[in-house]
Amino acid sequence: MPSPRIVRLAAVLVAGLALTSCTTVAAGSAEPAAGFASAAQRPSDSSAPTAPEGEEAAVIETFESYRQAVGDRDGDTAADLVGPEGLDHYDTLSDVAGSAGPEEFAELPAMDRFVAALFRIAAGPEQAAEMDGHAAYSFGVQEGLVDDSSVAGTEIDTVAVHGDRATAALLVHGQPAPYEFTFQLLDGMWKFDIMPVLRMARASFPQLAEQQGLTEEEFIFRALEAYAGEPVDESLFERP
Repeated sequence: MPSPRIVRLAAVLVAGLALTSCTTVAAGSAEPAAGFASAAQRPSDSSAPTAPEGEEAAVIETFESYRQAVGDRDGDTAADLVGPEGLDHYDTLSDVAGSAGPEEFAELPAMDRFVAALFRIAAGPEQAAEMDGHAAYSFGVQEGLVDDSSVAGTEIDTVAVHGDRATAALLVHGQPAPYEFTFQLLDGMWKFDIMPVLRMARASFPQLAEQQGLTEEEFIFRALEAYAGEPVDESLFERP
């Protein structure tokens, strides 16, 4: 039986917002896994422009609304607040979950392979095939695959705005985090750009498996079994 930490991972990795959860799983402490902070951490820059109060407040409002929506399992609101690149990514994964065979699964990075397989289990191939990125992310939130443990206890400390992009320094349970969140301004509204976090989660996936003493494939199957509550084998990857 997989450890409770793997069960937890089956939920938080889907969001891509697994920073605090993944670092705890990987290292057993508040320190990020190797290669994890380096992908997101930004060097201190005292010359960075101070965000106008209105824009800073708008970025904070977007994050707080996202955090609230995830906690309430309000999938549509959460998806509305996610940037287009992230939704496009979930569109791709839902397409894989809906119609792909083993060859297409094998081409994906390990974490994406896990997420697509998890969506195939949770939604079923037919429903997954009908989802666009917004619907897939909304489904993940509603079903608790994207859960609030990934953002609970996280607050924005400061915001730096550079045109239509913003970076936010974070506090996690009151302590400075070694990574930042990024936001994108679209049609006058700040959106949460989840892609940098997804890339970090991808990079950390091999280390998470290694910490459990498993290969990546073993790790994927054990996490899927933890979610499904029953044995899972490679037949899951067969074309529907």
